[in-house]
Amino acid sequence: MKILLTNAGFAYPGGTQSWVRTMHGALATEHEVHVHSHRAGELPPEYVPFDPGATYDLALVNHGPCMVDLRHTRIRTRIMTSHGVVPAEEWARPGADAYAAVSEYVAGHIPWRSTIIRNPIDVDRFRPRTPPAPVVRKAVFLSNRQGRALGTIREACALAGIELEVLGGDTARPDPENAIDDADLVFGIGRSALEGLACGRRVVAFDHLGYSGTVTPENLAVLRRDNFAGYLRGRWPDAQELATELRSLKALSMRDAIVEEHAPEKVADAYLRLAGTVSGRRRVLPALVRRGPRALSSSRVTSAVAEARRGDVLTTLRTLRSAPARPRPVTPLD
Repeated sequence: MKILLTNAGFAYPGGTQSWVRTMHGALATEHEVHVHSHRAGELPPEYVPFDPGATYDLALVNHGPCMVDLRHTRIRTRIMTSHGVVPAEEWARPGADAYAAVSEYVAGHIPWRSTIIRNPIDVDRFRPRTPPAPVVRKAVFLSNRQGRALGTIREACALAGIELEVLGGDTARPDPENAIDDADLVFGIGRSALEGLACGRRVVAFDHLGYSGTVTPENLAVLRRDNFAGYLRGRWPDAQELATELRSLKALSMRDAIVEEHAPEKVADAYLRLAGTVSGRRRVLPALVRRGPRALSSSRVTSAVAEARRGDVLTTLRTLRSAPARPRPVTPLD
């Protein structure tokens, strides 16, 4: 198969950039894989660039702007993946043949039928090379959006006698697996949490939106439903409270649970199976959307469809006339 992966850009090693790299590695062993960047000049040299004149069997599309870029490209099946509910480029756009979401919470904001396919984690790259200390001696905070959590984490680690490294944004590095392996505990959400768990480290779900707790075998499934508290506002512990918790943590590996649902080969297979379920009938309406006015592929339409599904005619009309708002949940999480 000839497969196209897309992303808004590749200027820094963020979550969706890692998603593309991991999916590329899983798919390129058996398929011809090209990569498209919405922002010109940002495609890493290791990828074969998108060929506008080619015909693709499958496109796995990240980000709304890429959906618009590819409106007239010859692609048999397009699957758009929503990795979150912010920023707006993550909102599902009309015109895809199928939709995927990385968690139940994200799926609830897609106003069309969607399939939950977890984030792929390179479990060969993110693996325990050395065992963590029996109790936490060193921690790493992995986040591009640290917010007020950074101050609390710094103070708590100082109180608990824990060395802290902070990576993200200007301090991001291309080898976070080495920083994780050098630590006993990871602070972070989303992919950062998953990578920490894959390395057999303890993980505390804490970021700019707040604290959602230490990941345990008992709460793993619950936290995974919103991508390890990446989109729900948590509470704010004070530094002393967090330090007390950190002192009590013992080494515990939950790697097996990550390999079970997030191994790249399993995730890639899930996308290929989803593509195989798209019938010719399901392609008709998306094709009409793509051939229609460009405005039909806007996020404003996504928000309006979400309101229309509630039967709220007035809000639907206001949404179509005004700047788009984040689509509100329209499907139950159960």
